[in-house]
Amino acid sequence: MHIMGYLTVGLTVILVESTNQGTVRLAGGGNNWGRVEVFHDGVWGTVCSDNIYNLDDVICAQLGLNNSQFLERVDIPKGTGKIWLQVSTCTYGSLSVKNCSHYGWGNHSCDHNKDIGVLCDFKGCGTPSKIANGNIIFSNGAYNAAARVVCDLGYRVYRNLTNGSVRCMPTGNWESVQCEANVAVQNPVSLNVRLSGGGVNWGLVEVLHDGEWGTVCNHYIDLNFADVLCSQLGMHNGDILLTDEFRKGAGKIWLDDVKCSGVELTIVNCTHTQWGYSNCGHHEDVGVICNPINCDISPKIENGKLVTTSSTRKGSMARVVCNQGYRVHQKLTNGGVKCLPNGQWEYVKCELNVAVDNRTDTGNVRLTGGARNWGLVEVFHQGEWGTVCNDNWDLNFVDVLCSQLGMSAGEILNFGRVKIKESRGPVWLKIVQCFGSELSIEDCVNDGWGNHSCLLNNAFGVACNPKGCDATPQITNGYIENKTLLCPNTCDFEDFEDSVSRNNSNMDPRCTHNSYMEKIS
Repeated sequence: MHIMGYLTVGLTVILVESTNQGTVRLAGGGNNWGRVEVFHDGVWGTVCSDNIYNLDDVICAQLGLNNSQFLERVDIPKGTGKIWLQVSTCTYGSLSVKNCSHYGWGNHSCDHNKDIGVLCDFKGCGTPSKIANGNIIFSNGAYNAAARVVCDLGYRVYRNLTNGSVRCMPTGNWESVQCEANVAVQNPVSLNVRLSGGGVNWGLVEVLHDGEWGTVCNHYIDLNFADVLCSQLGMHNGDILLTDEFRKGAGKIWLDDVKCSGVELTIVNCTHTQWGYSNCGHHEDVGVICNPINCDISPKIENGKLVTTSSTRKGSMARVVCNQGYRVHQKLTNGGVKCLPNGQWEYVKCELNVAVDNRTDTGNVRLTGGARNWGLVEVFHQGEWGTVCNDNWDLNFVDVLCSQLGMSAGEILNFGRVKIKESRGPVWLKIVQCFGSELSIEDCVNDGWGNHSCLLNNAFGVACNPKGCDATPQITNGYIENKTLLCPNTCDFEDFEDSVSRNNSNMDPRCTHNSYMEKIS
């Protein structure tokens, strides 16, 4: 009889298989992944489960391994022969799969399509290898993560892809892929498809059939579809447009339930319903962009600026910050504008703030408990000051408020991290939705004046014209290293405690809302 464990021979570690009752093994894969099999009555058999919670932890721990996760169905080598266990529930303290709750040895309602597999101690997939005539874009190397395949112009992938991507496999390698010459460009296959209502490289997808142009429904559409379409048009790097980014069609809807694997020469070669049969409306038309152009990373606007994040791709947002005395007079999305498919930011401009000239507007709102430019939001109604609950708040709300007070660049304050004097008045407004073009927060959509219920300790406040603290401030008995602390809107105190060199362990640096470092003893 063998014992399950690891035997060290010199510097080599060998997994030794046991044939004890209830012993588990991983079959059909590698040392740390595969189909789960359990030994019983002298025969190895598979395991299925109704409830996989904790089961992977128990199996990997039983094998002396850690960091467990279940395999995707496509990665589980299909078993044959006995199905020994159908596990109903399992707790981590079970120590062995045989100790989990199950229906008895050999009693099950499964077939081998429901065999389970696990992956233990996975180290991840590294940076994908470079490929000729293209590149692979990835964000992480976790198991089953997707890496986007982008072939150069004039090249395309001739293999099935998952939403335009290759997967990180349980072996620790990315699926293999290569970009080859695009034969679709050499043939007149683009004559029956076009992008309309946008630009040369983006717009509504239309196909020509029976002498009439019609649209394609977005059911089952993914990046495989976009890549096939763009390759068909002699372009590459396809992406699906959001429903508000292109003009919808009219007339015929020719194709529905289009499923592409990525290898097709044209979208007509993808599987789809019969021509002209669909259960769609034109609000479900699909739009595509090829060869997308990023927006400017440092856009300029008159009397203000656009602040971008790390991404300037199509659909990214840029925060609109007007200079003091100016404000935006148009609807915004959470205080920002979007990068459009044509590579331009949505048009926006900062104009004179007329609310500053009408002092009655500032008389019905104030910031309390903090300083002139930050604090709890209060509004005046029926002779009494009261608060505004934070339901539905976004940057549109704070921009309207700050503009109303003659300031700009509003940010939301979380009072869970900031000590502030609580209001004793009623909660006048609860659900407030602003579009950014209003002169006063009272002009925003709300659920009506009244003494609403709102937990004040979960309430938020506003900071206008926030300033930045010194990135390397000196404090008593120490200093802060390699950190940038923004005040007054992002005072994440905990993030700075570990970076402080101090003789007095009771002294921490904190950022106050007048842009100085505050030491708390």
